[in-house]
Amino acid sequence: MRARVAIHAAGLLLLVLDPAGDEGSQLRVFSARKILTMEPDRPTATAVAVEDGRIVAVGSRGEVRAALGERAFEVDERFADRVLLPGFIDPHLHPSLAATVLPLEIVSAMEWVTPRGRSEAVRGSDAFLARLRELDRELDEGEWLLVWGYHRPYHGDLDKAALDAVSATRPIFVWQRSVHEMFFNGRALEELSLSPADFAAHPQADWETGHLWETAALELGRPMMRVLTGPLRYRRGLEMTSEVVHRGGLTSVAEQGFPQVSAWGELLMLHLEMLGDDAPYRVALVPNAMYLLREEGSAVAAARAAERLLSRSTERVRLVKHVKYSCT
Repeated sequence: MRARVAIHAAGLLLLVLDPAGDEGSQLRVFSARKILTMEPDRPTATAVAVEDGRIVAVGSRGEVRAALGERAFEVDERFADRVLLPGFIDPHLHPSLAATVLPLEIVSAMEWVTPRGRSEAVRGSDAFLARLRELDRELDEGEWLLVWGYHRPYHGDLDKAALDAVSATRPIFVWQRSVHEMFFNGRALEELSLSPADFAAHPQADWETGHLWETAALELGRPMMRVLTGPLRYRRGLEMTSEVVHRGGLTSVAEQGFPQVSAWGELLMLHLEMLGDDAPYRVALVPNAMYLLREEGSAVAAARAAERLLSRSTERVRLVKHVKYSCT
């Protein structure tokens, strides 16, 4: 029941959030078996009036008629036997990260349901490596094996030697479930042109185990991120992200740290995704101070770059006048 309610709520908010469409550009009254308003003074209602993407009245059908006065409106009964509620808001969702992770092979200690289907829970070191070998056999020669979901408490230690044992000829990348750690086999490090000297220069990198974590994952892991965010892969990932957002009844999400890899590339892809009618939600993007500082070279230049991003806002994709700082 909860899933059905969320879907119908998202359906209503699709009409509310799409003022450019025929549904939202006229005054329309939706009736429902029950509307959960989330307002303490008026917790339930049975009708809601929408115009130009905005809710203009809510209450019983009679109360809504009275509020609209002599104005002409159309009654829409499609939700007459349903329960509606406001779309949910997630203030800390990373659409860019979701778009990067969702196309990967999920090998996790927990079962995950994504647009690709239901993943099987994998626990134990032997089971984890066995699953990697299964995936290796399914891929074409030379294709990357890209995995997300490793977690040491469930899967034991992981290192370059273990991944080389899966395949010494295929590049293998394993992303820890928090995405704060990266593991590579030897072939992957060759593909990315990473060297022992690169690892030795960073305190959060270990060449012998093929392991990057925290700031090293952000800095030395940048070539890997370019692989993960190739245009076709990333575009498909954004489509999957929209499906996940819609399934959850979310109508507004916030990216706490934009961009991650490429400001204009990520923004262009996001704008393209949000043009579709099957993306009925809004995204607020909080500029990533760490990324901007690294790209611009100084705090002053980074602040100017963040200001320039503000001009790229649209109705559905809004850059906000804040920044996210990270401590290292």
